[in-house]
Amino acid sequence: MIDPVPVGYIELNDAMLRRAADISDLEYQERVPQFRKYWEQVHGVTFKVDEPKQTRQPRNEVEIENQERENRNRDAARLWRKREFAIYDLYAALCQGSLIALVREPASGQMFKPIFDSAIY
Repeated sequence: MIDPVPVGYIELNDAMLRRAADISDLEYQERVPQFRKYWEQVHGVTFKVDEPKQTRQPRNEVEIENQERENRNRDAARLWRKREFAIYDLYAALCQGSLIALVREPASGQMFKPIFDSAIY
């Protein structure tokens, strides 16, 4: 059974996609250092620093392929980070109470507001 979303609400995934799309390039650049620091401290993950795009023209097909691959990887990493920023923003808003969520209990179909623990972040 697919439960309808109440009027005036959107699904969490849609909210995340909307927030990720709203992250400007300036906001992205400002948040990347904090993001890297968090992931390195909490998860032990290190990231390759985004290098400026290559200015000289590739000379042969191998260089062209390599440059295209690097651009795709850079774009994919940027989209992934924007999604992570959006998830963090939504979670923070839920914890602070500035965003209201409703959850449907599967067995009874009853709607309730969940309680979020801000201690995770």
